[in-house]
Amino acid sequence: SEYIAVAARIFEERKAKAEEAQRAAKERAELKKKKQEQQTAASSAKGGAGGKDSSAEAEKKRLAKLRAESRKADEAVAKEVAKMSASNKSLEKQREIVKKTLGQLLKPYKRALVFGLIDNENKSEALNSLATLKLLDSLGIQVSWFCA
Repeated sequence: SEYIAVAARIFEERKAKAEEAQRAAKERAELKKKKQEQQTAASSAKGGAGGKDSSAEAEKKRLAKLRAESRKADEAVAKEVAKMSASNKSLEKQREIVKKTLGQLLKPYKRALVFGLIDNENKSEALNSLATLKLLDSLGIQVSWFCA
C-alpha cells in the first residue's frame, strides 16, 4: 500500500506540474504575441512622429502595458490555483461518497481478486487499477491476486 500511495502522489505531482507548464506556456505565447503587436504599433508611431521623444514615450507605454499584462497573468494564475483548491475539496467529497458506498457493499468481504483487460495504451486504465487497489487497501480488504 505504500507503493500505491507513492505512485499516486508522484502521478498527482507530475500532473500538476504538466498543467502548470501548459498554463505558463500559453501565457508566455500570449505575452509574446502582445509584445510583437506593441512593437509593431510602436514602430509605426515612431515612423510617424520621427523623433526620439516619441520612441521613448512609446517604450514607456509598452513597458507599462507589459507590466499590467504581467499583473493580469499573475491574477489569472492565482484564480486558477483557487479553483484547483475548490476542485480538490469537491474531489475529496466524491472520494468519501464512493468509499462509504463501496465500503457498505464490500463489508462482508476480507479478500479480493482484481483483474482487468487493458487492450489499449490509455493511461487512465492503469490509474483505475491503481485507484482500485488503493480503495481496497483503505477498506481493509486484502488483495489476494492482481492482474491488470
